[in-house]
Amino acid sequence: MLKRTVSIVAITVALLITLYFFAVRSLITSSSTGPFGGTWAIDMPNSDTAFGGLFYAHYIDDSLPYYRYRRIDDSIKRIKDAISLNNRSMGSGTSIGPVAVMEITAYKPFWWENTAAKDPVMKSLQDSADMLDKAIAATENHDSLENIKQLLGDVRWRINVHSNQKLRDEHHYAEKQYYLGLNGYTPRDQHTQFFLDENGFNLAYVVWDSVHRRTFDSTVYGHYERKKIPVRYAAAERRILIPITKQQHRYAALALEWGWFPLLFLGIYLFIGLPLQIVLNISKGRAFTIKNIHRFRLMSVASLVYALLGTFLPYVLRLIFQDLIPHELELVSFSRNLFSQISTYFMALVLYLISLAFQKGYSLQQDNSLTI
Repeated sequence: MLKRTVSIVAITVALLITLYFFAVRSLITSSSTGPFGGTWAIDMPNSDTAFGGLFYAHYIDDSLPYYRYRRIDDSIKRIKDAISLNNRSMGSGTSIGPVAVMEITAYKPFWWENTAAKDPVMKSLQDSADMLDKAIAATENHDSLENIKQLLGDVRWRINVHSNQKLRDEHHYAEKQYYLGLNGYTPRDQHTQFFLDENGFNLAYVVWDSVHRRTFDSTVYGHYERKKIPVRYAAAERRILIPITKQQHRYAALALEWGWFPLLFLGIYLFIGLPLQIVLNISKGRAFTIKNIHRFRLMSVASLVYALLGTFLPYVLRLIFQDLIPHELELVSFSRNLFSQISTYFMALVLYLISLAFQKGYSLQQDNSLTI
């Protein structure tokens, strides 16, 4: 009769871990198709100024002289870039787990136009560029044309350098805004967008009007509407930003920045220092000791606490700030968040089982000592 060589425990563990990775992959690869199957078509409000320039498509008369066309086009692009930068809500700060503290510079879309009109250096450079553009249009001699183009390139380089210096000065003195951030939020509808205007924070969201159904698929038609909200949103960082005062920001930033170092120390102590101490004790023939058992259990408890905080803290914060969080922005689902912490829960279980094994080894070692 053949002896069983397959370990039931090993098979169970391997199966559970495989199922975990299968579930994670399923969550990652699954994607929402929105409220309707098939395709969609949205009436874009390109000429509507009610969306803070979010969808605005500008038109410039192409019959204008090139130098005038270029100046107008550059001006519009600068304004749109400033609007886009504000809407992206990028800033500097500290982020730990589900929370962050941020400082964001308030850019003024029409700042450069006002600065250029009052800056004699910039006005002189732009006038020189316009004069050289006119000279290029009127010059037929190849050598002269190349010299003028080189001069124009030098002038535009100086315009760029001067503009960058002015922008750095503006960034230094510009108004700063302060926020408490909640991480992990995404729009419920992929078409929802955040934007700012003179009245504050807003969301542009799609209202689905009708559906044209065909034999095998359908097309849904909708249009954009706007909604004022009490918070800012950074789409790239998936972060809701709640306005706070400068003093509140100072205290919160200090708490996160200084709190990071004790957490770092604790993490290194628990998951690098203690394992090294255990390995050192084993190498000296002191494997099954009370101290090693306590070390494994301490690492197990720490892993469990970390996993529980990662699992539940984002939802506790959502409950606290539920009156401020717009319905159109949702936190990652509990199941997905739980799966992201499964490896930590598993590590806590393994460390606890190892502590039980060492406890058994310690008991046998004590019994053997008494027998001798």
